[in-house]
Amino acid sequence: MDKIVSFIIPSYNVEKYLNVCLTSFLNPEVLDQIEVIVVDDGSKDQTAQIARTYIEQYPQVFRLISKENGGHGSAINAGTAQAVGRYLKVIDADDWVVTENLKEFVEKLTDCSADVVLNPYHQVDMQTGEKTVWRMFLDRYETLYTLEDVVQNWKNFDRCFAFHGICYNREFYQKHRYELPEKIFYEDHEYTTIPCSYAASIYPMDLYLYQYLVGNAEQSVSVTNRLKRMSHVEKVTEDLPVFLFFHGGGWVTDCIDNYERICARLASATDHIVVSVEYRLAPEYPFPIGFYDCYMAAKAMYTNQFILNTDPDKITLIGDSAGGNLAAAVSLMARDQGEFLPKRQILIYPAVNNDYSENSPYLSVRRYGTEYLLTAGKMRDYINFYASAEEDKRSKYLAPLMETDYSNQPDTLILTAECDPLRDEGEEYGRRLKEAGNQVEIHRIQDALHGFFALGVKYYHVQESFAIINRFLDSYGQKESEKNVNPADGK
Repeated sequence: MDKIVSFIIPSYNVEKYLNVCLTSFLNPEVLDQIEVIVVDDGSKDQTAQIARTYIEQYPQVFRLISKENGGHGSAINAGTAQAVGRYLKVIDADDWVVTENLKEFVEKLTDCSADVVLNPYHQVDMQTGEKTVWRMFLDRYETLYTLEDVVQNWKNFDRCFAFHGICYNREFYQKHRYELPEKIFYEDHEYTTIPCSYAASIYPMDLYLYQYLVGNAEQSVSVTNRLKRMSHVEKVTEDLPVFLFFHGGGWVTDCIDNYERICARLASATDHIVVSVEYRLAPEYPFPIGFYDCYMAAKAMYTNQFILNTDPDKITLIGDSAGGNLAAAVSLMARDQGEFLPKRQILIYPAVNNDYSENSPYLSVRRYGTEYLLTAGKMRDYINFYASAEEDKRSKYLAPLMETDYSNQPDTLILTAECDPLRDEGEEYGRRLKEAGNQVEIHRIQDALHGFFALGVKYYHVQESFAIINRFLDSYGQKESEKNVNPADGK
């Protein structure tokens, strides 16, 4: 009989726990439909011997892979590479499954076509046995969701988008898998995020399966071990590109919580980590306070004072509207101060001027400033709230079009909306950057209003924007590769 699901058990010196884990799979109603692969990662105790006793009794269910020690991620790599089930689920050796729920779990997977399956789970206190419930709060279970659906309802899903809640379609995972790093802890963050970003369909079950043991001082998730292994956290993230995101809202409204869905979509569409900055807002905190918040966040990122420890060359500044203004201003101050130098910035319908009166030099202010969502009047109010004094409005860090020297700025992508009062000033800013010798792309999204980037990915304008952003990022990567070609290679 074909195996419906392969359970991968990464194991290192787990003789105290492995019996409980393996015994939990002994539901006689599913033994022909599951395989349990114990990956012995170079254990020095009786781990392999315990696994062999189960293989002797249930050879159709249990398998053993023995390998040199390479870490949790290496063990997962080895197990998933040899699995034959339609679905894959990783269970740590000190955890277990709810035996009586295996039959229903397998039955639902039998008829399932989703790329990713989610289950609620229990967190079990080692000392007291007390169970903490981790579950999704949905109106509908046992139905297919798109990744966009999940992003739109992230707070209802996120508790089960974790190592313990995820099950992958094997063919999907093997097609899109990220080779997990070896000899590193906390790589499960990659396991649960990178493949998921490619998912076309997600299937939530209202069925508890995974039992996650906590309270063991030896666990990698203990506070002591997390602090001891902080370098491992840094290693897991250092190779991933990062967007440093500044949200819009006229420097006066909005927050990172309201932008959670936007940032999640951006991360999924571009395979980037998104770090969103919660800068202080006017009028309580007028210019330059919010701007300085953004600059200091960028400085921390680029000078490796932030927990991600990201390669500065892999960081891109990005912001929409007032956030685009802040990204542009941060790039200007970074050059002026000489403390770091961003390589790329993406400005989405940025506010870079200070004049939204009837005398504005830009046609878009006069043509689209009254009846197209964002009005010129609102922009005047925002500027007045943001600026603590009239002279602030003439600062290049408040209005980047006040700058006279645009040299040494990052490679820049500017997206504008056709029916937006900010359209012309954003495009003018791009032209000035280009005239100063910088690499600049300017794209006008036709028929779009200011704020379109906040719409879902089902909207054409958003799809078009993501496609442009990815081409911009790819072209930058290609240019960097060409720079690194050795002339001796003859290429």
